Parts: sequence; structure tokens; C-alpha cells
Amino acid sequence: GCNPPTNDKYCPSSAVTRGQMAAFLVRALGLTDDGGGNTFTDDDDSIFQADIAKLAAAGITKGCNPPLNDRFCPDESVTRDQMASFLARALGLPAMVPPPRSGEMLVVFVAVRQGDATIYQGACGEVGVIDVNRFRADDVLAALDTYASRNLKWIASSHYDADHLGGVLDLATSLGVAIETFYDRGGDRNVKDSNTYRDYFDFVTGAGKRNPLDIGDTFSLCSGSDQVTFTVISQGTDGSAVGGVAVSDENDRGLCLHVEYQDFDLATCGDISGSDSGSRADVETPAAAVIGDVEVVKVNHHGSVFSSNQTWVNILSAEVAVFSVGKNSFGHPSATVVSRWTSSGAASYQTNSATESTGLVDGNVVITTSGTPTPPGSSLRVRTPRQSRDDSDTLRSW
Repeated sequence: GCNPPTNDKYCPSSAVTRGQMAAFLVRALGLTDDGGGNTFTDDDDSIFQADIAKLAAAGITKGCNPPLNDRFCPDESVTRDQMASFLARALGLPAMVPPPRSGEMLVVFVAVRQGDATIYQGACGEVGVIDVNRFRADDVLAALDTYASRNLKWIASSHYDADHLGGVLDLATSLGVAIETFYDRGGDRNVKDSNTYRDYFDFVTGAGKRNPLDIGDTFSLCSGSDQVTFTVISQGTDGSAVGGVAVSDENDRGLCLHVEYQDFDLATCGDISGSDSGSRADVETPAAAVIGDVEVVKVNHHGSVFSSNQTWVNILSAEVAVFSVGKNSFGHPSATVVSRWTSSGAASYQTNSATESTGLVDGNVVITTSGTPTPPGSSLRVRTPRQSRDDSDTLRSW
């Protein structure tokens, strides 16, 4: 009933609250594990707190305020799209992701735990990949099979740390994968003292497919009106990054790229810093001056407290900020950085949980764009097809 404790009424015309929905699903599915209870901060006074905890323990709800997801909003009405996500998770339904429309570019920020991997597909169908976290090539393969293909125009590595480079060879040597070219920040076999890098160097140079990049260089997908251009804004292998900033840290020597498709702009800059602290150098400030306003940003260094400085956030003025992150001991993403992006008006998405190695927040973050803000309805769509957000399909115009 709807009027406890008497419960002699059903209220058939009333809207269903999120708390009531939790009770319905817990009873229907016979859920008993509450995961220790007290999952959210705003349901202590709700009669549905126990049901909400069981729903969260079963992975059916992630919360109502991503990316923090520390609230459930038990008294708010459950919307039809939220209910679709709840049921899809509860029933284990596989996500069905509509293909890009004709003339659209697709970007998939793959959930690869504490690391990076992004798939780009141009409107002509050509595909490129930037970074593959170690041990996570299978996740990228699954995403390629879902959204694009295993026939790659190129793989680009933003820098040589294992959370960006470690899975590149695993992907490149996987069954059915074909790659024309490898792009990276350059350097000889000893520019990075790691077996991960040396194995990569030997493979790509041995295959004759290595193409080192420098500031001002470009590479692309497709051509003509479908062309997606990737411009190198910064690279510091010789010790000098954008604007002549002196760099010594591997992160700050990495590629910072400005991605353009017609009127659509995206910034992806690996793990560059926005702070002169320790061995770090503020590469973000001069890079922002070159890039300017964008629609989407892959948040630098997984949301490190030393990245996304206020100048970077202000100048880029992104509509969407994507945190590629997983379980870690570095404090990624920093609450300060998350707040900085959300306060700027950006819709923030986070691939994995920073405290659970296998937990998803939004999962794969999928963006499709026509490259122009007009006509209405064809501009920029953000999807989280693993149904890890309650509002899993959002349209944004710029």
C-alpha cells in the first residue's frame, strides 16, 4: 500500500518515488544483501533505507548525483529513463547502442580502470585509438567490437607510462586487429627506462610503422568534410613543451592533442600538469591558450590535484568533462578538480570507481557529434551504454 502503517490504499494515480521503486525491485527480485547498509548520505530518514542499500549492493543503482554518487534522492520521482536503467541492470540486459548517424563522429572513453583508452571513429568509418591501459586490451577490443571495428588507421600513445602504453602491444597483436601506423612522442630506445616502453619501441620500429610527433604536427581520420584532425599542441621529448616550458617529468613530456571535427572541439592531453610542483611543470596554461574553447575534455591525469588548473578550466569552457579513472591510491579524482569542472558548468562523467577495482560509475562514455550545433537534436549526444548512470542518454547543444 501507499499509506503506511494502515496500508489500505494503493494510490494508483500517484507518481512513484525512487525510494518506493527500490522497495518494489527488492521484493520482486528477492534481494537480501545490504552490503553493510548506509550506502548513501540522504536516506537515513527514509523508511526505504534498507531497500535502497540492498539495491545498491546488487549494483542496480549507483546514486543520483554522479560522479560523486553519494546520494540516492529517495523522495524524487523516478523518471522513465531512470527506470529503464534500473530494469536493465536488474535483469542483466546487454546494452544496445545505436550506431552513429550518417555524418557523425564517435568518441568512446573506454572504462579501463586506472588508466586511459579512447576510441575515435570518423564519419567515414576510419578508426583510431589513443592509449591502452596495461592488462585492459580486452576491454578495448570489446568496445571496438561494439562501436567500431578492429581495423585501425592508427594507435597513438600520449606518453610511455604503463597506464597509457602498457596495453598497446596486447591490442596490436590481438586476433583480427590491423594497424597502419603508430604515433607517439618520439625518442630513442632509452628515452624511458622501462621494459614496457622498450618492448613497444622494438615492436613498432621493427615493423617500420613508428611515426614520432612534434609540436604542430597533425594526423587525421577520414578526409574532406568528414576529416577529424588531431593537432599536437605540446610534446616535450627534448625537454621543452608548448610555450617553451621546461619539462622533465614523463607526464609533462607527453602529447597534448586538440581534436577537431567541423565545429566540434575536444582536448585530450594525457597526464600533463597544471602546477609547478616538484618535478611537475605547468603545461596546461600555455596549452589552453593555444587550444581555446572546446566542447569535450578528457580530464588530465585522471583528475589529479596537480592538474585542471583554473586557467585551463576557464579557457577550455568544456560542455563535457570525462574522468578516466579506477581504483587507485593517488586520490584521483581530486574532489577539488571534480568541483572545479562541475562549477564551470561542465557535465562530468567518470568511467570506473576510484575505490573499487571492478566498480563502474558511468562505464564507457560514448559521445557522438554531427560536428555542428545545428540543426537542433544533432549536435552532441553523451551516452553511458553500460547503464551505470540513471540518466544514461543526454543531448547537449553548444
